[in-house]
Amino acid sequence: MAKTGLGRWPSGPAPLEVRQAKKKASDRAYRDAHLDAARARNAAYRAAHAEELTDYWLRWRYGIGSQRLLEMIDAQNGRCAVCQRVMDGDVKVRAPHIDHDRKCCPGNRSCGDCVRGLLCARCNVGVGMLGDDPEVIDGAAAYVRQFRRPTNG
Repeated sequence: MAKTGLGRWPSGPAPLEVRQAKKKASDRAYRDAHLDAARARNAAYRAAHAEELTDYWLRWRYGIGSQRLLEMIDAQNGRCAVCQRVMDGDVKVRAPHIDHDRKCCPGNRSCGDCVRGLLCARCNVGVGMLGDDPEVIDGAAAYVRQFRRPTNG
């Protein structure tokens, strides 16, 4: 269907698909022209509301708030529940990772009742890769002990 010389479609206004395509192109052009300003606004907002956003994310993802996280850190003396390394949070590897029973809440979210404790990144990945199965974890530990060599020192 072609436009008439008056800028209208012969049957009236442009079809919905045409209007949507024009709007999408206009929105994309505006976004591209103002991207740096939007990024600066978003960064300023995140900086000004960091505690609120962290608390919201913890509640959304793990079903716990910032206060409970701090209580867990204190209860574990800032150490990983498995390897007892200090979790100082300087880098992501040493930041506390919230461990939860993945069988209770499959996926990326937790109900909060199945949160078990705080682990370092290495232990959290290890427990998860071993399927949260105590028998498999015990088997892995026995395997490693079987081939442990005495250290010189």
